[in-house]
Amino acid sequence: GANARVYLGSTLEHKILATWDKSNCEGQKMNGVPQVLPVGEKCRRLSAVVPNSFDDQGLVDDPWAMFIGMVLGDGCHTEAVGRSNFSCADPLLIEDTKDYLAGLNLRLFKLTGHDCYHSFYQVDQAPSSRDDLGQFSPGSRNPARMCLERYGMWGKYSYEKTIPEEAWGWSNNSVSHLLGGLFATDGSVYLTDENLRLSYGTTSAQMIVQIHDLLLLRFGVRSSLNQPLIEDRIRPLYSLSIS
Repeated sequence: GANARVYLGSTLEHKILATWDKSNCEGQKMNGVPQVLPVGEKCRRLSAVVPNSFDDQGLVDDPWAMFIGMVLGDGCHTEAVGRSNFSCADPLLIEDTKDYLAGLNLRLFKLTGHDCYHSFYQVDQAPSSRDDLGQFSPGSRNPARMCLERYGMWGKYSYEKTIPEEAWGWSNNSVSHLLGGLFATDGSVYLTDENLRLSYGTTSAQMIVQIHDLLLLRFGVRSSLNQPLIEDRIRPLYSLSIS
C-alpha cells in the first residue's frame, strides 16, 4: 500500500553519504556536513543524504511522456468506453496542449452533451458525427489507443492505473513531462499560512508510491505520503503532498 514501510538490510561496513549528529565531542563540528560514512558509525543520529540530481546519460526521450501523464490523471480508457477519452473542465489546459498533441497526430474533440468530456482523435481525420468518434477509416488505428496498448495502460480503471515500467528508463526531461501531465490534470496547488504546497491524489495505491519515488530519485523532491481518505468513498483516495 501507499504507506507500507520498506526495510533495507546491509552490513555495518556498508558506506552511505550521510550526516551525523554528535554532542560533547570533537566530531560535533561536523554535524550536518555530508560525509561518506559506514552504516555502523556510532552517533546519536545518522541520516542518509538524498541526492538532488540524477545522471540520465544514455536514457531515452519519449515524446508520449506528457500524454501518458495526462491520461493517467484525467483519462478514461476502459473496454466499456471503447476509446480513449479525456475529462477536463479547464479550457486553458485544452488550449495549451493543442500543439503538443498535434505533434502526436492527436486532437481533442468535445463530446456532445458533456461539459468537460473529450475524445482523442486523429488530426488528419474528422468524425462523421460527434456521437460516432470510435469509427475510423479502414486500416487506421487511433494513435492514443496504440500508445495505451503499447504501455499496458489500455482497459484499466482509475484504481488500476500505474506508471509504465518504461518510464524508469526515460530521461529526466521525459520524466518531468510525465509528472507535469499528472499534476496539470489531477494535482493541486494551494497556499497555507506559511508556504506554498502541492498535492496529488489518486485511487491507485501503487501509482502514488511510483510518483513519490520518481520525484525523490530523479529530482531530490521529498513528498509526504498521506493516510488514505475513505470517508464517503467507494474506494480510498491516496495522496502525497510537497511543501
